[in-house]
Amino acid sequence: MTNETLHLFDAFCHKMWVMNCSERDAYGEKLFRKEEYLEKYDEFLLDEFWLAWGDNRRWIDGDWKIKEVRELCDIVGEDAI
Repeated sequence: MTNETLHLFDAFCHKMWVMNCSERDAYGEKLFRKEEYLEKYDEFLLDEFWLAWGDNRRWIDGDWKIKEVRELCDIVGEDAI
C-alpha cells in the first residue's frame, strides 16, 4: 500500500472501531480496546476496506488514485482526507 492508502486504511479502521464501540455499547457488551479490535478483525477490516475503496479508484501513472474522493469521505469520514 502507498502512504496515502495506508492513511486511508488507518482512518477506515478507526471509523469501524468507533462504530463497533457504539454497537457493542448499545447491546451492553464489553468494548474492545482499539488494539484488540484491530487484532481480532484484521482480515475483515482489510477485506471491507478493499471492497469499499476498490470501487473508487483507478490506475494512473503507476499508482492507484482515488476517482471519487467524495464517496470515500462518506466511507471513512471527511476528516480522513
